[in-house]
Amino acid sequence: VDSHTEEVTQVRFQTVQQPGNNVKKTVLATASEDGLLTIHDPSQPSEEAALLSVLNVGIPLRSVGFFGPACEGAYALTGNETMSVWHWDSAQKVSDVGGYGLRGMLSDAVGNAGWKSAVASIGMNTDDAASAVEYLVGCTWSVIDEVSA
Repeated sequence: VDSHTEEVTQVRFQTVQQPGNNVKKTVLATASEDGLLTIHDPSQPSEEAALLSVLNVGIPLRSVGFFGPACEGAYALTGNETMSVWHWDSAQKVSDVGGYGLRGMLSDAVGNAGWKSAVASIGMNTDDAASAVEYLVGCTWSVIDEVSA
């Protein structure tokens, strides 16, 4: 089983928690110019058995990653500033956000989270903070610590 027809642009290993129990396993996500995000179980003996999900984003991919408390979600970033969010185990698309709308949405979210005060604290002009997100190059996920939140 060849899961990609064009060049692979990123691979990412991630420890995930299996649904319904506390067992953890490692999965491998691969992104490609063919617009596919594939999820594999590298502990399986064959390529056919290892393939868990094929997510068709439809646009060449640049970056992939996982999110959620058990890493049940996967995101894919494309070269034309779109983001696709998936529940990888069921291969269900959760959301598509793209282009300038994504930058505006993230700028608003960052602004609501106190971006201007953070920008001012490093000596930057807060007028520049209105368009805080000008280009999306990556994503990260972190659990909010309830004590500090």
